[in-house]
Parts: sequence; C-alpha cells; structure tokens
Amino acid sequence: MIEPVLIFELFIICVIIASAIYVAEARPVSRAVGGFMLFSMFVAILFLYLGYPFLAAFQATIYAGAVSSLMLLYLSITKAEVVEMVEEETE
Repeated sequence: MIEPVLIFELFIICVIIASAIYVAEARPVSRAVGGFMLFSMFVAILFLYLGYPFLAAFQATIYAGAVSSLMLLYLSITKAEVVEMVEEETE
C-alpha cells in the first residue's frame, strides 16, 4: 500500500511541474504571473516539508510576493503605455 507521505510528496512535485509548464506556455502574461505565484508557493511548501522553514519563508515572501507584484506592476505600466500609443495613432 502506498504511504500517505509518498502521496503528499508526489502531489507537491506534480503541481510544481504542472505550474512550471503552465508558466512557460501561458499566452497572456498575467496568467503566467498567476502560475508563477502558484509555482513559488508550492516550492515554499516543499521546502517547509523538507525541514527548511527559513528557505520556505524566503521563497514565499520574495518570489511569490515581491517578484510577482513587480511583474504585475510592470504589466499595468506597459499596458497603459500601449493604450496611450494606440490612442495617439487613432487621433
């Protein structure tokens, strides 16, 4: 019989791999950022499970929080610039 710990480990690894593939293949960049946040959080859970709480906290705060927020800020700024450029062209 398969142990519950092994099932948990396989689930975490499968979600990490699936979210990494989703980040690479997602067409809208905003969805890729969401996949990146999911990827980062599950990597943090894996670190916590392996017994590295400091590394898990670093992964969750820096990568899932700060980097994803910066990516979303970049998207909002560039979309605003594109909208302004399109409005100038139509006038």
